[in-house]
Amino acid sequence: EVAAAVAFLAGPESGYITGATLLVDGGLSLMGPQAAGALDSGDWRAG
Repeated sequence: EVAAAVAFLAGPESGYITGATLLVDGGLSLMGPQAAGALDSGDWRAG
């Protein structure tokens, strides 16, 4: 998902959008309000 967003933004097609927010979160936002608990979880690790 991230690679597709980067490819789009690096390509000429990105010149057709302005003032837009491109959400790249692996589908986490589809969970709705319960996603907030997942974001605060201590189980998430960087790396």
